[in-house]
Amino acid sequence: MRPRSLSLSEPCPLIRERALFLCKPNVHLRYFAEGWMDRLLAFVRHFYMPQLPYWRYEELPGADSFSHIDPSDHEGREQAWAEVKQNLAEETAEWVPKGRELVALFEHARRSGGVLRRQVFAVAYEGPIDFDTLCDRVLAGVDQY
Repeated sequence: MRPRSLSLSEPCPLIRERALFLCKPNVHLRYFAEGWMDRLLAFVRHFYMPQLPYWRYEELPGADSFSHIDPSDHEGREQAWAEVKQNLAEETAEWVPKGRELVALFEHARRSGGVLRRQVFAVAYEGPIDFDTLCDRVLAGVDQY
């Protein structure tokens, strides 16, 4: 984001009038709600910003998700928005228990000074494990270790 003081020199009056604006947004979700973010961006692109570029593994994933709804159809837009919000609630409900398991695991590690082998490794110990791999394995389901 850039503050208004930096946008005063912009030639475009729409930009000069704004208090804040996004320069080049970048959201790193690391698996969480990636599909939902595609859907949200497709919604924004279809109904509000037809030239909005976005990318996740490919350009404009799901961009045609709302192509069956006329952008000027207020009722259709509201129904689509309700579905986008419902999708987030469903995806969050799936991830919240995984997050709680991860918090419990790291809290145990903090208190005890270590993590039990069965909590992390699906195979025999082969050496140190990096943090990203640890998180991936925990999020995959603690009961799989």
